[in-house]
Amino acid sequence: METAPKSQMNVSTFPVESRMASIFIMAVFLAFAIYPSAQLDNDMSRFAAIESLVERGTWVIDESPFLLKPPRGKRPATPIVDRVVMEGHSYSTKPPVMTFLMAGEYWLLKNLFGLDFSDESERPFLVWILTFTFVALPFLGIAWFFLKSGPRFIDNPLLLMTGMIILLFGNQLWGFSRTLNNHVPSGFFLFFSMVQAVSLVHGKIQPRPYHFIFIGLCAGLLPTFDLPGLFFCAPLFFYLFYFFPKQTLSWFLLGAIPPLALHFALTWSITGDFIPIYMKKELYHYKGSYWDKMGGFDALEEPKWLYFFHLSIGRKGLFSLFPVLVLPLVGFCRSFVKRDGCPLIWEMRTLVFLTAFWMLFYTLQTNNYGGMCYGFRWFMFFTPALAFFSILAMKNFLTGWRWIFLCLLIAVSCYSGWQCSLDPWTANEEWTTRFLGKWTF
Repeated sequence: METAPKSQMNVSTFPVESRMASIFIMAVFLAFAIYPSAQLDNDMSRFAAIESLVERGTWVIDESPFLLKPPRGKRPATPIVDRVVMEGHSYSTKPPVMTFLMAGEYWLLKNLFGLDFSDESERPFLVWILTFTFVALPFLGIAWFFLKSGPRFIDNPLLLMTGMIILLFGNQLWGFSRTLNNHVPSGFFLFFSMVQAVSLVHGKIQPRPYHFIFIGLCAGLLPTFDLPGLFFCAPLFFYLFYFFPKQTLSWFLLGAIPPLALHFALTWSITGDFIPIYMKKELYHYKGSYWDKMGGFDALEEPKWLYFFHLSIGRKGLFSLFPVLVLPLVGFCRSFVKRDGCPLIWEMRTLVFLTAFWMLFYTLQTNNYGGMCYGFRWFMFFTPALAFFSILAMKNFLTGWRWIFLCLLIAVSCYSGWQCSLDPWTANEEWTTRFLGKWTF
């Protein structure tokens, strides 16, 4: 079988200065892209908690100016949806750690520069800078870390360049990096901890304490930002423990425990126990609650088989909108037939099983596709991990018709990413709805 000639160009020919310059250019571009589009809409619940923590020192958001969503088009001002009522007071349903950290940045901006959410002229800048810090920078961090770690496993510059395109534009993260959410930073935490752990196990980096500390820190932050990330953290811990038991029980836990302890401490300060407020279903029922008379996606009662179809290969399908992410499954199947596949085959197999588990979990536990948004947003936190193994599996697609097929997968994925960037918080805008029909509410 004809194979592609090995490139004579080594990744070391790309100097560090060029890599950092490319990241800087992307950061500037993204910063200006965010500024006109950062709006207070789906993220108002988190901003209400941030403002309340700094201005009144409480998690209660009753007095926050962000309690009402501003008019948008024909929609009048309405109370925010993402809130619960406990003992007569409103609270945000957002995970507390990210909110607490963002409140710290707002406190600094307020005390050092006098910026204040109560000043409507300053509010757009505050929304922009907080979004850029906690969402756009982690998004760019994924690209930066791929440039840094990719050459450990990839010696083909074409694959590295293609991988950057997939990570930056061939998924939902591009669109959601311009609006405040917890999924994009969660994607960075998973990507960083996974790639570093794999690098340690395969001898690509030395098992120094600081590597384990940073892996533990990101693995600990992941479930505090995105609770389903816990299903990744447990396998990661046992994976590292098997190869590095002493370092995992010491340095890894040294990094992981602080964010987890902060999460439980903040949860206790809000609810008086260790159960997150967003998991207390009884608190969603109060006078005038949206959750008592749900509409749109929240009112869907589709059969589970249909729901699974649409979140996998249907209207909001992970693999229909971003088909390049199916390559780990191709590599998984190929590994049972040929032994020339991905060198990280056991890690790839594990990720395929975890992806299948996550898809089944969301099928059984949810019914609204993540609400009114582009695609299935709850898959975003493990999209970079899937993309990484897609890039590794691409080495078998660099010749003949396979290369043409790969380019088609990448083109469709990037088109979907572009669609998402236009307005991530929208309904029935996925190109798949042109063929499979739109939801009617």
